[in-house]
Amino acid sequence: MNRFLVFLLFIIIYLTSCTSKESDENLLMDPNLDEVIKLSFEIEELVAFPPEIKECSGMFYTGSELGIINDRGFGPHIYFYSPTAFKLNEIAEFSGAENIDWECISFKNNELVVGDLGNNKGARKDLKVIHLDMLSKTQIKAVPLNYPDQTNWDEGLFHNFDCEALIVRNGQYHLFTKNRANDKTNLYTADIDKPELILRDSLVVPSLVTDAYYDEKQDRIFLLCNQLELSGAFSSYVSIITINENYSMDTVAELSLNIETKLEAITAKNDSVYYLGAEAYLADSGKLYKMVVSGLN
Repeated sequence: MNRFLVFLLFIIIYLTSCTSKESDENLLMDPNLDEVIKLSFEIEELVAFPPEIKECSGMFYTGSELGIINDRGFGPHIYFYSPTAFKLNEIAEFSGAENIDWECISFKNNELVVGDLGNNKGARKDLKVIHLDMLSKTQIKAVPLNYPDQTNWDEGLFHNFDCEALIVRNGQYHLFTKNRANDKTNLYTADIDKPELILRDSLVVPSLVTDAYYDEKQDRIFLLCNQLELSGAFSSYVSIITINENYSMDTVAELSLNIETKLEAITAKNDSVYYLGAEAYLADSGKLYKMVVSGLN
């Protein structure tokens, strides 16, 4: 084989490895059945987002569209995007709401729950969860939250009071922090009707937690983890976890993704198909990925 063909083969293998990955080395322990299930998954880069979706930080699936939020600087807007036609269908503005640093969003029964929880420097005292009405495009309420164990609000990078992952589970907010001071995520909960955060548990994660998706049917949480490495590329993982009755967290599977962009959002289309969103970073535009997981159910 001549040098040109060897080089061409190398390029093909490299490009393939950058856009998809298959793995059958991941094991999931089902806590209800006490058995090990082998997982496999594939990831495909679908499309670059349009320039309006530059800082994709959270997303949800409506049944036909993705609802996507940008973080700070883009206003109280939700971008409705078709993951099949690859088209931006609508930019909806929600009256009465303010986007200081929106980082996560969930959707149920025409109500949106947005985490305005971005806190890069650890100095914010106006963290809140915003409830939006999907039909009227208005804010229902804004719920202030404070970390019970935070005593210092001086600006700094290495702290444990940033959060980009929020789910609603059993009538409670569940926050998974983006810890820059250690290799863990902290779980805080608060009753929606009595929003006082309680620190419940800490869990070692492979990198910084940038979003979460709650599989209500199986009572599993998918933590999207992403971190800039010294090489200049990002490392990406999905940790599948469970939370037991006393709020302790257990990792049941960890998927190592072959994606080197800034992944910030995860949601599900169904029991096996998941969408991942990446923010624009340096020369890279924001991107949409599809992940298909086999062996979960």
